[in-house]
Formats: sequence, structure tokens, C-alpha cells
Amino acid sequence: MLRGRGATAVWNDSGARRFFEWQAGSLFAVPLTAWHQHFNGAGSEAVRYLGVTNAPQVFNLYYDPEFVFRIARDFLDRFDGREGYFSSKRTALGYLWVTNFVANVRTMPLREARERGAGGGHVRFKLAGGALESHISEFPVGTYKKAHRHGPGAHVIVVSGSGYSLMWPEGQPSGAMTGRKGAC
Repeated sequence: MLRGRGATAVWNDSGARRFFEWQAGSLFAVPLTAWHQHFNGAGSEAVRYLGVTNAPQVFNLYYDPEFVFRIARDFLDRFDGREGYFSSKRTALGYLWVTNFVANVRTMPLREARERGAGGGHVRFKLAGGALESHISEFPVGTYKKAHRHGPGAHVIVVSGSGYSLMWPEGQPSGAMTGRKGAC
């Protein structure tokens, strides 16, 4: 969640409807095949959030919106409606947090990760039992982050601070780089 505060309801055919509250900086994932509804709790302020989905790939795979939206299958190993599903509890496996909800990524503790460059911090997330993982990295002021490449479909989001990223198309010389400034 980028700005605002509110709540979300999540349910499927097999479990109870569960509600949880979120604020700017919260991170969560809606489980596979679960329905959801977001509620703005900020009164007169707009809520701004970023949602990432693999829906385009799913539609390209099946070419059948009826199948995609009407599938009668609850993945109970991912969401069974139990109380506390969207709490801040987590299992830490090294740098990986297995969780369904992070209250505020801007203030959460990160693990020192010198091998990633600049002596900053790092944490990875596996949310809602899904196959996709994400991560947060933090870099000290005036430092350089070790160069690396993200594959297609990656989203790079600056949640606080300012700086820039150099990006270049695969197979192109470094002269083809473009700068992307970020600030939040």
C-alpha cells in the first residue's frame, strides 16, 4: 500500500470471510482463487496501492475468461479461512520471510547483507503460499548497490529515500543504459 489506510475482505467458497486492516507501507497477497474487496478507511483521502498480477499470462495461456473467472476450486493449502491468516506472524528462513502480511515494509527490520553490496540490509518474501517471491533491499547513503539484472516482468519500486537505477536492454552495450530516478 503506497498511501492511505483501510481494510480488505478475503474469502473463498470453503472458508469464512476474513478482514484485515492495512496502512501505507503494508504488504500482503490475496491467495490463489480467493475473492477480495478493498475498503478505503481514510475518509476523504484517496488510497493508492500497487497490485501485481500474473493475469495477462494466465489469459494468454488459456484464452478462456469463463474458465479463469469461474473455476470452482479452492486451494485450501493456501487459504482455508482460518482466523489470523492475515496477521504479522512469519517464519524466517534465513533472508526469506514466509508470511501473509507485513504491517509496514518501511519500518521493518532487515538483515545485514554485505554480500549484496554497499553493506545494506535485505529480506525476501514468500506471500500467501504463492510461487512468486519479492524482496526489499536498503542501501546506506551515498553507496553503490552491486550490479545485477532482473528478468522480464520485474517491478522495481522505491518505497523511501531517493536515488537512481541504471537499466539497459539485454545484449546491448552499457552505452544503451537509461537512468531511472526514484523517490518516495
